[in-house]
Parts: sequence; structure tokens; C-alpha cells
Amino acid sequence: MYRKQKKDACIAVMLYAQDSNGNTALHMAVRYKQVAIIDWLIETGGRELLSETNQDGLTPFTLAVALGHREIFNHILEQHIREIRWEFGQARPRPSARPDAI
Repeated sequence: MYRKQKKDACIAVMLYAQDSNGNTALHMAVRYKQVAIIDWLIETGGRELLSETNQDGLTPFTLAVALGHREIFNHILEQHIREIRWEFGQARPRPSARPDAI
């Protein structure tokens, strides 16, 4: 039992460790297009790893976009993201001289 707990703790440290730029193992797997490692990391650590940001504010998913890794983007989207949630900035009414103007 103790060995399993120790192993689980070591894996957790590895999953969430960050380099000097804030990149996790998942960021690095995305950068180097390592699909099998991406899958293992997400399956082992959970989908919350996809929301970890680096110092540039990029998640592993948005890093794939920034690097132009279309195949990695599609793989993560199709295999690991089951729900897409769109977020928009705050909308405010704009003053208009005419009430029917857009």
C-alpha cells in the first residue's frame, strides 16, 4: 500500500511540475508532437491538465494552436475534450444617436 501511495505521489509531482517558463510535461509533449505521451498524461492526470497555463498564458491546447500543430489540436479536441464551452467578453450597450442604429 505504501509503495502505491508513493508512486502515485511521484506521478502527481511529475504531472504538475513546471519548468522555468511554466510549461508542464503536457505542454512539452504538445510542443514536440508526442501523441502517445499526450494521451498518457491526460488519461493519468485528468482533463484538468488541459487548463494549466504557462507564463505566456497558454494552455497545452492553445499552445498547439499557437505552434500551428493542427494534428495535435485535432487529436486533443477529438479524443480528450468532450465539451466545448465558448466564453465571450463582457458586452456593453453602446450609446447611439438613433434608437434603431446598430
